[in-house]
Amino acid sequence: MIGSSVINTIVSTAVNHDILFETLILIIPIVERRPSTILLLEPDDDARPLLVGNLASRGYVVLMALNAQEALDRATHAPTIDLILINQFDASIEAAIATGQRIRQQSHLSDATPVVVLAEEYTTEMEGKNVQAGNNNFVAYLEDGQQLIDLLETLRERSP
Repeated sequence: MIGSSVINTIVSTAVNHDILFETLILIIPIVERRPSTILLLEPDDDARPLLVGNLASRGYVVLMALNAQEALDRATHAPTIDLILINQFDASIEAAIATGQRIRQQSHLSDATPVVVLAEEYTTEMEGKNVQAGNNNFVAYLEDGQQLIDLLETLRERSP
């Protein structure tokens, strides 16, 4: 993020408001956005540390939950949640999506908050696909970890 010293330098070197405005127009696109906060519902002890580490290393703030009730509690008390990420672990795709929708609704998150379900078992025909399953609900049939990161970045760019 741009520090106050950089802004002070810009303001002190700007000769007039037009130059200041032009300078800020150039800088605004490179200002870092607030890190996205992901609520991760991941009951799998083996997958959890890998997923959390991968997301955190990419600059995401990850709030962990082991079950739906814990996820709802975290979502209700978090200052912001930008995305709900759920591993399908021991549930159907439909049940995982419904869990995400319930968390979104009961914690009063915006309907625009995406719910992404990571499919556990799927055919080779589905591998590598991201499927939209209703408004702001997605199912990722992962081929590799980069597919998830790409989907998250696409959803981040769409967010207001």
